[in-house]
This record gives sequence, C-alpha cells and structure tokens, in this order.
Amino acid sequence: MPHSPTNKPDPKWKQFVSAVDRALATWESVQEWADYISFLGKLHRALKGGQGQAFVQIPSARIVAFRLATCLDPGLPSGVHQKTLEVYNSVFDILNGQELHFQIHLWLPGLLPLMSYGSINVKPLLIELFERHILPLPSLRSILKPLLLSFLPGIDDETSESFDEVLKLIEDIKLKVNDDSHFWQCLFLVIISSKDRRPGALIWANRKFPSFAAISQSIDVDSLVGNIPAAYQALSYDAQMAVSPETGLLMRAFSRGLQDEHLLVQRGFLELLVKNLELQSPVLQAIASKDDLKLLVISACSTVLRRDMSLNRRLWIWLLGPEPITTDSPSSGPHYSRAEYFAKFALEPLTTGLLEMIESDPEVPAERTRPYKICLSILDRWEIGTSVVPKILLPVIKSVQRYSNANRSDAEYEEVLRSAGALFDGVEAINIWSDVLNLILSGGDENMQLVLFILQVFNIRDEEMIVNHLPMILLALLYKEDRSDVWFKITSLILDAIPDRAFLPIHHADQTVNDESNASPLERIQEYYKLTSDEAVLPFSPGTLSLLLLNRLAELTQSELEKLHQSHSNQIDSAVDVYITANGPSETGSNTVDSAETAATSNNEDDASASAGAGELAALLSSLLEKIPEQQSWRNHGLVNALINLGQPISYTTLSGVITLFITIYDSFNEEEVDEFLFSIAKVLFAQLSTSSNKHQVEIVQAIWAIQEKLDDQRVESALVTVVSEPGHDPLIKVRVFSILWQHSINRVNAKVILERYLFFVLDLLSEEDDGGDIATLVHHWLKCVVTSGTAKQLLDFIIIHLLETNESGDIRSVIYYLDTLIRVLSSNAALRSTYANEELTGKKYPLVIFHEIERIMYRSADSNDRDSQHALNSCLELLDITEVKQESRLLDHSMLLLSVLGYFYGSRDIESLPQVSILRLLSKFLLQLNNVSPIWKQIYSSDLFAAENTDSGRDEVAKKSLPKTLFQCLVNGLSSSKNEYVVRAWADFLKDILPLFGQGVIQVIIPLVECLCKAISQSFDETRSSLFENKSDKNKSIETAVFYPYMDALEHLLVTAHEKVDSQDWRGVSAKNNNDPSFFGNVISGVFAVESPISRPAAANDRLTVLLCFQDAVRTSYNVWKCAEQSCKPSHDPTDSVVFVLSPLKSRSRKLLAKLYSLETLEMLECFIELSRSSGGDVFKVLHVLDGSRPKLTIPYLFNALISRMNSSSLEPADKSTLTTDLTDTEIMEFLINYLKSLENDTIEEVWYECMGFVREVYNNQSLYRMVIPSVLRFTAKMAEKVDAVKFGSQRKVRKDLSDLFLKLLHFALNTRSAVTVEANITNGETVSTGATGASAPALSEKDIDDGSVDTSVPSTPHMSSSTTSLALQYNQGTSGSSSLKQEDLIKALEQIVPSLRLIINDQDKTLTAITSITTNLVTPALRQKNYSNVSPSLMSLLKTITHLPSTLKAWKGIVGDAFLDPRFLGISMSQASELWQPVISKWSQFDKERIKDYVSRISSYGTNSNVLFNWSDQESSIQSQNLDRLAYLFICGTGDGFAFSFKDLMTKFELLSVGRNTQHVYLCLRAIILSVDPSHLAPVWTFLYSHLSSTFLDFLDQDKNVDLETLVAACRLLDTTLVLNPEEFQSYEWLFISDSMDAIFRNEDRDPSGIVDRISASKLLPPAQTVSGWRAYLPPAAGAPPQTPWLLSLRSSRC
Repeated sequence: MPHSPTNKPDPKWKQFVSAVDRALATWESVQEWADYISFLGKLHRALKGGQGQAFVQIPSARIVAFRLATCLDPGLPSGVHQKTLEVYNSVFDILNGQELHFQIHLWLPGLLPLMSYGSINVKPLLIELFERHILPLPSLRSILKPLLLSFLPGIDDETSESFDEVLKLIEDIKLKVNDDSHFWQCLFLVIISSKDRRPGALIWANRKFPSFAAISQSIDVDSLVGNIPAAYQALSYDAQMAVSPETGLLMRAFSRGLQDEHLLVQRGFLELLVKNLELQSPVLQAIASKDDLKLLVISACSTVLRRDMSLNRRLWIWLLGPEPITTDSPSSGPHYSRAEYFAKFALEPLTTGLLEMIESDPEVPAERTRPYKICLSILDRWEIGTSVVPKILLPVIKSVQRYSNANRSDAEYEEVLRSAGALFDGVEAINIWSDVLNLILSGGDENMQLVLFILQVFNIRDEEMIVNHLPMILLALLYKEDRSDVWFKITSLILDAIPDRAFLPIHHADQTVNDESNASPLERIQEYYKLTSDEAVLPFSPGTLSLLLLNRLAELTQSELEKLHQSHSNQIDSAVDVYITANGPSETGSNTVDSAETAATSNNEDDASASAGAGELAALLSSLLEKIPEQQSWRNHGLVNALINLGQPISYTTLSGVITLFITIYDSFNEEEVDEFLFSIAKVLFAQLSTSSNKHQVEIVQAIWAIQEKLDDQRVESALVTVVSEPGHDPLIKVRVFSILWQHSINRVNAKVILERYLFFVLDLLSEEDDGGDIATLVHHWLKCVVTSGTAKQLLDFIIIHLLETNESGDIRSVIYYLDTLIRVLSSNAALRSTYANEELTGKKYPLVIFHEIERIMYRSADSNDRDSQHALNSCLELLDITEVKQESRLLDHSMLLLSVLGYFYGSRDIESLPQVSILRLLSKFLLQLNNVSPIWKQIYSSDLFAAENTDSGRDEVAKKSLPKTLFQCLVNGLSSSKNEYVVRAWADFLKDILPLFGQGVIQVIIPLVECLCKAISQSFDETRSSLFENKSDKNKSIETAVFYPYMDALEHLLVTAHEKVDSQDWRGVSAKNNNDPSFFGNVISGVFAVESPISRPAAANDRLTVLLCFQDAVRTSYNVWKCAEQSCKPSHDPTDSVVFVLSPLKSRSRKLLAKLYSLETLEMLECFIELSRSSGGDVFKVLHVLDGSRPKLTIPYLFNALISRMNSSSLEPADKSTLTTDLTDTEIMEFLINYLKSLENDTIEEVWYECMGFVREVYNNQSLYRMVIPSVLRFTAKMAEKVDAVKFGSQRKVRKDLSDLFLKLLHFALNTRSAVTVEANITNGETVSTGATGASAPALSEKDIDDGSVDTSVPSTPHMSSSTTSLALQYNQGTSGSSSLKQEDLIKALEQIVPSLRLIINDQDKTLTAITSITTNLVTPALRQKNYSNVSPSLMSLLKTITHLPSTLKAWKGIVGDAFLDPRFLGISMSQASELWQPVISKWSQFDKERIKDYVSRISSYGTNSNVLFNWSDQESSIQSQNLDRLAYLFICGTGDGFAFSFKDLMTKFELLSVGRNTQHVYLCLRAIILSVDPSHLAPVWTFLYSHLSSTFLDFLDQDKNVDLETLVAACRLLDTTLVLNPEEFQSYEWLFISDSMDAIFRNEDRDPSGIVDRISASKLLPPAQTVSGWRAYLPPAAGAPPQTPWLLSLRSSRC
C-alpha cells in the first residue's frame, strides 16, 4: 500500500487517491478519440494534485500504467499520443529516480513501441521524456535491448527530422550502460530477432561498427590460430568488446542480415563485411569456431541467389580479398593472390557448408536445390569455381540420386533435376569425367550405380564429352576386371553415345602404343585426368583410340567365348567319366560321347545365364566396329577361332550377340570357317528353339534369317538339316522347332531357302511307326496348325511342284516318295483335303493337275510288273480313294474295347501317350455310326446274333446300359487329366463328335464336364504364364499354350449345345414335359443320370438353372484369363514380342467365349459380371464395353431388369426376369449401374436417355418398393446430370426439367420417409421432438413446388401434426420396418456425393436452395437436437461440410450451424470431433456469419437474464462466462487469420471485465487462441493487455500476501510459453518483463538481481528445488556455485502434488 512521506495516514494522500480513482472511473465512458483527450485531461489534473506533496508513488499504479499504455495505441491520433506523454511526464515527475527505477516494469512497456509509429510531433516529446526521466535512472542494463528495439526504427531514415536526436540518444544510452560488450551483444540480438529493426541497426553499424582487422599489418594470422588470447590482443579495444564474451552472436547477426528479404539490407551487411570484417580477420580465422565461420560464409554466398550484380560484386571482393599489392614489403605481412586468398581463408568453410547442405537431404525441392544454385552461381568466378565445384559435384549427383529413389512427385523431382542439371552443364567436362573415372576405378556396386545414374539422367551429349572423354572412359571401363550387369549397362550407354566422328580408321593409329616400354593405356588416362583443363592434352589420337578399343574388346570377347567352350568340354569329360564308371570300359564308343554330351547339355542349363557376358561383349564389339570407318575386313584370329568353337548351351543374350558379331565381321571369315561357324551356331539355335519356353522364339527366327540374308545361299538350310539329322534328337523337338520356323518364316518371299529340306524331313516322320505311330501323330497335329494359320496352300505347293518336276523327269522312286508324302498329308486333315480340292496351280485345280499326273503314272505302271511300279500304282489308288470308309461291323464291341483301352491309360500307362489320339478318332467314328445307322442297333441287340456268337443272353443289355456311363467317366477323366497339346486336341474333338449322342441327357452331365474344363483351362493358362515370366523350362511337358485352345473350343461347344437343348423347352411352363428324345443315348441317359429334385418346379426350369450355373463358371474362368493376359501385355510390364505373341491370342479366345455366352444369356451374364466387379473393379467395364460393342443401349435395359426382378418382378414379362442365380443385392446392382454409367462416354447419354428416365420413373411410381435403393437412384440421377451437362443434348430445356422434377420428387420421398420413421419412433417413446431449425418442421418439397417452380425459400411456420398424419406415419413405418426400411446413413452418404452436383441436377437457384433447406432441416437439424453432440455421425458432419461449400446456400445452413455452435451442448464434444468434424464447418460459418459472431462477442460479458446477484457474479454466471470464453477460443482457432475483423480494442475491454477470479484462466486460453490464429498485424491492442495482465498475475504470485489460483497461474505460464515460442516481433519489446532477453541469461552474474518477473520467481523460494523434480536434469550454468534453473510447469506440477 502506498504511504505518505510521514508513513502515517494523510488527508492529502487520501484526497490524491480519490482524485485519481475518480479520473480512472471516467474510462468507462471512453468511446472516441475526444473521449480519450477528456479522460487524459482529468487524469492529468488529478496527478498534478499530487505534485509538490512529496508523494513518491502513484495510486492504482497498475491501472494507470495500463490505461496510459492503451492510450498510445497506434490507431489513435497523434493528439492523444501527445496528451498521453504529458501525463507520463507528470507521473515521472511524481516518482523520483529510485522509485521509477523500481517501477520501470510498469511504466516503460507502454512507451517502447511509440517510436516506430509516432508522428513527427510526437517523436521529439518522446525523446525528451526519455532524456529527462529514463536516461538518468541508476541502471539501464536490464532494459537495454528493449530500448534498442524502441529507438532503432527512429534512425532507419537518415533524412528524418529526429534522426540526429535519436542517434544521440542511443549513443547516450550506450555511454550510460558503460558496458560496450553488453551493448554490442544486445544490438546483435536485435538484428537476429527483429527484421524491422535491421535497417536502423545497419545505419548504426555503418557509423559505429569497429574494424576487426589486426591492429598491425605485420601480424600473420596463421600464428594466431589456436592462441585465442593473442588473437584478442591483435584486435582494437572496440573490436574486442564486440566479440566478448564470444563471437557467436556477431556471426549469427551477420548471417540473419545477409538472409534478409530486403535487397538493401543484404547489400549493407555485405558492405560491412568488406569494410570491417574481412576473411583474414583474426576474429574469423582464430577466435570464431569453424561452425560459426561456415555459417557466415554460407550466408554470404547465399546472396548470389538474388542474381543482383551489386551483391555479387561485394561478395567476390570479400571472398577473394583485396587486390594484390605489387610491392613486396617485409613489414606489411604476407601477400596472397586472389585465388590463394580464397583457398586459404574461405575454401574449407564454403565447401564444408555446401556439403552439409547437400547431405542434409531436405524434402522440399526449393531447399534441396539451394546448394546446387549457389554452386552454379559461384562458377562465374574461376578462382572460386575451380576449387569448390570438383569437391561438391559428386555429392550433388548422389543427392539427386537419393531424391529419385524417394517417393516424390514427378514435378518435385523435375525441379531438383533441373537445378542439378544446370550445375552439371556448367562444370568443365574434364572435372566431370575425372570424378566418373575415379568412381569406375574404385569399384563397388554403389559407385557403378552412380555412374549409371549420371549417364541416364544428366546431359552427356556435349561435343567435347562425346568426342574426347567418352571414348577414354570406355577404354578405362574395358580394363576393369569386375564386369557386372551394371558394367554392361554403362558400357552400352557410353558406346551408344559416342558418334562415328570420334573414331578414325586404325591404320591412322600409333602402332607403338602397346609397347611394353610405354605406360599402359589406363595409366595414361589416369594421368590425363589429374591435369587441369588448360594443361591437359589428349593422350591418344582418334585412330589410336580406335585400335586400343578394338583390341581390348576383342580380347575380352574372345576370353569369354573360350571360357564357355572350356566349360562345355569339362562338362562332357565329367559326363563321360560318370558314364564309364556306371557301364564299364567295355561300353565306351560313339554312343558314349553322345550320351555324355546330352547329359552335359542337360546339366549345364543353369549355367547358360552365366554366359550372357560373352553375348553382351560381342554385341558391344559389333557396335564398335560399325562406328569405326573402313573396318569391314578387320580380323582377329583368336576371336574367329573362339566363334567357331562356340560351346553350348548358351543364353539367348549370348546367342544374339554372337550372331550380330558374325554378321559384322563376316568378310573376315574364309569359306571353311563360315561352314564351321554355321554348324556350331545351328546346334545352338536348335537347342534354343527346342525348349518349351516361348520367350524368344520370334527373335531367334529373326536371327536365323539375318544370317541367311548375309550369306544369301543354301548353307544355313544345310547346317540346320545337318543338326536335325543327327541321332539322339527327340522327334517331338524336331517337329516343334520346325513348327516355330514355319510359323515365323512362311510369309517370307524366299521362305523355301530355309524351310524346304526341313519340311520334307518333318513330313517323312508321318511314315514313322515306332511307339505306335506317335511321331506321325505329332506331324498330323502340326498340319492342323498349318491349316489354322492359313498356310496350307504353301505346304501343298511345296509337295505338288516337286511331284510334277520328278514325274516329268521319269524318276519313279522320287515320284513314289512325293506321292506317298502327299497321301500322308491329305490323309492327315480334312481341311487340307478341302484346300486341295479348291486351290489352283498354274491356272488349274489341284485335283485336276494331280489327276493328269496319276493318269500318266498308271499307264506306265500297267505295262510293268516291277516292285516300284506296283508301289506307285497302289499309291495312286490310295490317293484317289483317300476318304472312303472301309469298316462298319461290330461297332458296339469296338467302342467298348476302345473305352477299355482308354481306361488302361489311366492305370498303368502314361496319360499323355499319343495312341489315345488314334483311338479317340476311331472311337468317335464308331460311336457316330452306332448312333446313326439304325439297322446296326437292331442287329446288335438281336438274340440270334448273340446265339451265333455263343454269348450270354444278358450281355447285350449290360453293355448297352454301361456304355454311356463308361463313356462319360472316360470323357471326364481324359479332359481333366491330359496335358499334352495333341492329346487334349483329340479329346476336345472327341467331345464335339459324341456330344449329340447324349441327346437331352446332356443337361445331366454338363456340370462335371464344365467343371473339369474350367479347371483345365485355368491350369494351362497358369502354366503358360509361368513359362513366360518365371523362366520355367521342363522338357517333359508339351507346349502348354496350345493346350488352351482345344479346351476353350470344347467348353464353348458344350455350353452352346446345352443352351440349345434348354432353349427348345418350354421352361416357363407350369409342369415339365416328357422327354421324347428317341435316340439310344437319350433313352439310356435319362435313366442313368436321373436325379431326384427336392424343389417342385418344372424339369425344364431346373435344366435351365443347371445350364446357367455352368455359364457362370465359364464366364468366371474366361474373365480371369482375359484379365491376367491383359495385365501381362500392358506396356508397364515391359513384355517381349514373344510374350505378346503368346498371350494376345489367349486373351482374344477368352473374349470370344465371353461374347458368345453374353449373346446367349445377356441378363444372367451381366449379373455374373456384377459379381466379378466386387474384386476386379473397373476391368469388368472394359470387357463389357467390348462385348456390347460400345453400345450401352443394348446393355443398360438388362441392368434395369436385374434390379426390377428383385424389387418389382411383377412388372416384368417372364422373358425379361432374372432367374436370381446370383447372390446379388439390390444395392450392389445399383452401385454397378452407377459405375457403369460413369464408365460411358458423355456422348452416349443421349443414346440411353429414355431408358434411364424410364427406370427413374419406375422407381418414383413404385416408391415403397424401391425405398431401399432410392439413395443410390439419387446418385444415379446425379451422374446422369453430369453426363447431360457435358453434351449438347443437355441444352434442351425439357431434358433438364424432366430430370430435375424426377430428382426432386425422389428426394422429397426419401426425406419424408426418414422423417416419418423418426416421428413414429418419437411418438412410440412418448416424446415430441420438433425437427426445424427453430422448432419448426422441415419445409417439404411439394409436388406443386417442383412442377411450377414457385419455391419459397423462407422457413415456414410450425405446423401441427394431425392425428391422421400420425396414424399414416405409424402405418407406413410398420410397412417399412426391418431390413427393407430406408437407412438414414445410406441417404446421408448418397447426398454427400450428390450435393456438389446439385446445381447441375436442378438447374434452378430457388429450387436448389429449397432442396438444401429440406436436407438440412430433415437430416441435420434433428441430429443436432440430440442430448449429446457426440452422437452426431461423421457422415452427417461430412454432408454438412459439403453443403457449406455449395455457393448461394448460406441461408439454408447458416442458422442451423450458428445455433449448434452457441448451444451449451457444443462444448461437450470430444477433441477429435472438434478438430476433424466441426472445425471445417465452423470455419466456413465464421466467414459468412460475421454479424452474428460480432453480436455474440458484444454480449459475451453480459449477465444472464435470470441473474439474482446485484453486485457480483454467481457461480452459474461465472460458469456461463467461462463457457463463452472457451467457445470464443475455439472460434478463433477455426478462423481465417483476420480475426473476423474484430475491434480487438473493444474485445480487450470485455476481457478486462471478465478477468475476475477463475475466469482469468479462460481469458488466457482465449488469448492463446488469438495469438495462434490471428495475423500479428491485427493484434496491436492485444499486447498491452497481455503483458499487463500476465505481469500482474506473476507479481501477485510473487507477493505472498496475495492468493493466486493455481489453474490461473498454469494458464498464464502456457500463454507466456506460447508467445515466447512464436516470438512475434511486436512482443519482443516486452520479453524483458518476464525473462532475461540478453546475454545475461547465459553469462549470469550472481551479483546482479534478476530483472524478469519469471526469473525473480525462479530465484525465490516459492518453487521446489530443481533436484526434487523427478525426471528433470537441471541446467548448471558456467558460473561456479550458481543455483540451478527450475522449469516452471514442472515446479507447478510438483507444487500441486
């Protein structure tokens, strides 16, 4: 309490106090600036009454100080400021110097900001005030920094009137402090923390900053390094004070100044560096730490990013030092050139700093490219660039490589790469390739990957690079021993990049380059790259380089090829030894070597991949030879021998490279060497084509033809036939290889050059009879493939032309050979016979041509009885009668026998045995004759016939009944077990042939048949994909690809046949018809496969259901095949030509089956596709568009029927109904329908418009039936609107109106249905709940409003629900209860998707607003009327968020959201709900309903209407005010940063009223929200309130006589922490009130009392000691014996505990 001078109650003191209190009381009436003048006048008069009374205190000092600080608000006119300063003068006159010093924390803060915005008239008064009252204070140390923050803005303009006075005042303050070190440290802190004060600080530094150069030029800086005391002594006194107690602040001050956004500030600090702080200064080289120096250099170099010449010029001067002195004076110290100066003083910190920036790997592209751009800019000075860039180039490239491996967007990566590429292009080529050479020679996968990255990403197409450097780098690579896959990639890229002009013919080479007396080429390259660009001279001429590259690459290729040959020889020797050991020496011979070679080939397959290096080297050598001119006849004897002695097996890569090399150097081979090479390579080609993998067949055939085109003779064919003729090759392999050759060669004009002799070799296999004719069977199936591929005429041409030529010559044996060949060919295939009958040769049909030849042969043969003539005659007769049937008896016995033999194959024999093919062909023939020739059936079952054969009387009946069942079982086993291509084809043909025999009984056998076919199709496709992508190669398996087609053919034929059977029945009838199939199999199967059905429905309907189920299995299988093939052939999978060649037909065949089934049963197949879409997504639509030919008009009616069949089937004709064989729900169908509509092109909406509108009308006309899918129908309608809006068709007014009307009607029904159910539930519970925003019901969308457009957007008055309406609601709810009722959650989610497109749908502003109003009042408002807001669903809030973003709908939702926010229940929501669900909504509301927010804020401090307390707030009122403050804090957090255009001055007035008791903590919470969310430029009035009340709270806590609520104290701590962490510039002038804001916080002096309130509390005994706080390790300051600092919040927690 203040006291009078006599320390006794004094009437004058009481009068003085009373006068001041009366003056302060008038503050309540202050509104405008005139009121401020009046208030200040009254206060001034009251204070003058205390002058001359020896009073040394001010009554109500805190309040007076707060009011005066408020009157200095920047928004008030200068007259108010002048009057306020007069009052301050009076206050300071009353307080003596000692008391003012004691109360400086009350009076000074309000004056500090005034200099930055005060007018010309105010500044002199302020300066005078400080000179009279503040400057004479005993100590200014604690307030030095705030004083600098206050007055530095006064000197940022040297032309201002008050500049000299402010400059003198700052100088007086410095003298008053009498501590230059402290002054400079505070100035540096101001520069670091306040960008607005930097211009003023820069002007002060330009005038007063000391020079940091050594006081004597003779001092060598090197002698001061490590000797800090000596370094200090080398500086002037002022310089020593500026860097004491340490240099960190100086460095950081310059760093922040150099990073300032203003160009003039950067220029000024660079100028200071040049004049006062040179790089050779002892401060930088001896006193400052390396990190500080690095920070300063990097900050200075970062100015080059501004691209300003004035900055760059100053930077170069600072980095390169002064101009060298020409005279050499011993007393002037050492002298350096500019390059030496930079290298000595700046190179290390600059490179270290750049490397740290590069290796920090920031994720933001702008930060990552910052060091790249700095390096690029410093390349402008050769003294800097030549020293720095070589050290940072590779780290830059590594940084880009790491960024490319990170998961970044393409745009971000392109930005980083663009900056790094610019730097790469600016570096000298010799420096780049020197680094690349070092990487190559260092080895390691990481280094090689980096080299590959450089070649792939950066620009290496510079002329100097590709002509001079790349050839030398290529030569260095060839001398590297470790040749990995990356090595080959790098070598190939470099060779491709080198142009032909980089080489000269080798006869220009220096032939002595390889002499032993000379250095090796690699050493000479290394020496070259150690030189600078000015010193370097190319070590090799282009001709010499060509010679070195050719010799080295040929040497490597030869070595690798010889390794292959040696490896193969070793394998053969090992195999021979094993064979001899197993069989004994007596068994050795030629067969031994053949067997050993076969075993070696088989065992060495895994090593084939290891031979890839030889092929790649050969390809590289070939490419090199093509680039070097005049080298067509170049020859390397060792390489030629290695090619001739090529071993096997080898990989495709090696094969391709060897062939390419042979073609390139063919001219250097002699004839004998060519023949040897052809025989060797033919073996390899045959081995490659003989594998079961189809991976490279196209490429290998192309390689064969490449050799042929180079030789242009018959030697390639001879070599192939020679290899094929060698014993030991499997005939299957021979046929397979020829099949591949034929397939990829027959369309060539000169195909006979390679195929002719091999063709007759294959056709000769038709006569082979070993193993039961299996070999001939292979050729038969190949001939079928020939017919399928359309090359049958070419085949017949080969044979018939030779027949004509030999017959003309009279060579009877050749005639017999070609006749037998033609017979075997025509006998093998009916299609060939058809081609033979229809095609022509020399203008005549084939049969006519052959007939004339046969006629001549027969005439000659009739006169001769020799064996050859008889053979020719028989051949001619067989050719004429080739299609005759010669056996027609005992068909039943033969059929049973053949079935028994087939059954034997599943027992003891191999299922893949080819005799099955012949058996099946005969069996099919027998069965067809048995079923078609009725007299034969009668003879079989006659008793006389059985008696003649001495058989039992019951044998015929047993055989007749067992045949169908045995046949069916055999069919299933064969189709499900066979894997061989030819066997499967035979079984498929067999199924097609005998299927008619089953008659109507096919329905009973279709399910197991379809199941086994689908399984077989899936397995064959999986094996095909495995062989293509997993490199599986099993010689014991046949060609899996070809197995797929017969299975698909069989499945399609089976399903089509079954569908024809059921389609011929009346499956819609009430009762089943009798099966009147008269056939034998029809009668027997009807009894054998009869099944008792538990469902009493027509048999025809059951048959149809069976077929449809099989259709679904087939669709699933075919779709999976199509999908996998489609994905495998995508470019993203990088498929080879062979992969595409194999999989494309599979995809096409599966699509063909899908199209067939889709055409037969469109509706059922569509439902199956809907099921598939659950897991396949959008791929289904791609297939669907193919199946309907992109004509949705054919598809979409079936989709509608699928839904209607489940929800209103009575409205459909029986033919249009679905059989409901799938487990689809109506919701799934609607979802598919919506996605299908999305997948259509916009133009197609016109095509399906009337069908879609008809469907929507169907839903509207039967609303009660479709109520479950109405949300989805609304979405469907929205998607229709989007499509219509994008095409010209949508411009028709009727189209838009019809769609809008239907949508609004459905929306009306959906919302009213939900409302009815809600009302009924409330009535049942005995409650009455209104659903309007203000207690009103939802404004319904009436039919009249929708039709005539007369929509009233105002909220109607509350209607009363009549009893009839209530009963109707009850009745409706009973009818829709259960799973069929409309779910509110579904409707909300649907509307969330619809609302953004609502304008497109309705196309009328008034109707749109009405619809939104109806949605909000029917859905949102009832949910917000719940007792707890926590129960509001996230989907509803998401819908509300979507609505708030819809333009021109503010009226529909503004009131609802505002009511919800102001409702007391709002504060009960959880944190997650407040941040995720409500914040976007409240943020949007706060942008548009600012008037209501202002009204709410204006009433935030008012009393409640029911308050009974006259002079104080009750607990209820206090609780209400606390809630209001919390709500306001949340509102600020949700705001947009402008503070809702509040008058924060008025708001602070209200906060002052509310800062009573526990409400203070809520005020502090609200202030935290304001500081976090509002732009600091709007918060000038807040800082006065904040520092005043925070200091009062902490001072009250420090005053032990006053009781401070602990929660309030915690809230104050949090507010102060938040403000200090954010550190707004406006608050920096007040930091000293609470904490030490200068170097005294680090270098503490125990002789000085702490000045900040928080520091004083920490030093007091009010907090528990630091060591008692668990989990906290106290900071121990450098000063010995200093007490530890205690964290406040931990201490408060400890106090609470």
